[in-house]
Amino acid sequence: MNFSRIAAGIALVACSSLLAGCVSPAQNVAASADIEQAVRAHTPPQKKARVQFYLGEWNGAVMVLGPIDNKQPADLLANGQTLGGVNPGQVLVVDLVPGKYEFAWHERAESKTGGLTSPTVSEDLHPGDLLYLRADIHQTAGALFGIIGAIAAPPEAVLRPCPTV
Repeated sequence: MNFSRIAAGIALVACSSLLAGCVSPAQNVAASADIEQAVRAHTPPQKKARVQFYLGEWNGAVMVLGPIDNKQPADLLANGQTLGGVNPGQVLVVDLVPGKYEFAWHERAESKTGGLTSPTVSEDLHPGDLLYLRADIHQTAGALFGIIGAIAAPPEAVLRPCPTV
């Protein structure tokens, strides 16, 4: 067998393995029926605060046809610690001890920089509070000027507290 064919085969397998792990999805844990019912009924626990985190939209000046769904897997951070992550179409539900929190979200991306991270949002959570946090990406006007503009003014991650439903 030809050495170059073997080397090419090994290179192909190695590249495939590396690319397959670029964006690892969040681990999903099924909720018990009681917890799922409480989440759907928007009923937070009495002595804790409930935070629900989900992917929002990708919008900005260059979005001529309007915003599109943000489908980039993301992790929710509280006080610099990762609480968990979401994939498109999922919601992360976390019950927290009441107190002051600095929330942010971090994009899980293929880039070596690790993706976008939003500025923090401060929230003072009380027992029984229900907080919805939405991960949006805002495309800046720099993208209108092609790759140079996009490099000069890259997209921005935004974490938006949303009113209760």
